[in-house]
Amino acid sequence: MMENNTEDDVIETGFEKTSEKLSLKQIVFVHIKELAKLSREDMREGFMEQKPVKMGDGTTTVTSVWHDDKRKGFINGVDFLLDLIIKDADKDADEDYDFKKIADNLEKKLDELFKKAIENEDIDSDWIDTKLSVKKKLFREIMLFLEKINFFGSGEDYGE
Repeated sequence: MMENNTEDDVIETGFEKTSEKLSLKQIVFVHIKELAKLSREDMREGFMEQKPVKMGDGTTTVTSVWHDDKRKGFINGVDFLLDLIIKDADKDADEDYDFKKIADNLEKKLDELFKKAIENEDIDSDWIDTKLSVKKKLFREIMLFLEKINFFGSGEDYGE
């Protein structure tokens, strides 16, 4: 017998929709996989591509396809990943490594760079590239942090 799932019960895993409750570890794992996929793509500004299409009657028309800004997708993805794991940041802070402090410092650096960009009226594609660079550093720190606290443990299957 099939269950009737409401939209709230269905979780998008990136591969299929499931009504199975996912753990935080599974959600983080799927999200990291999506960020890895994004990082392999060309990180450039969004653009409109126009292609000629030959119609059945011999005429030609033009279709337009918008390609999203992959840089913004990666930036937003890293921010979301940080939101998912930040509650664990105090769990394993020590003198040698304080993830929360590192993440806060990177965000402060980004704020300073943004203020400078506003002063110079330089809020454009270059600003997104600057922000992307900082978020890539943050992503590396997130991965180091997850490894340090053994977030995924060992032997558990995360959809692979």
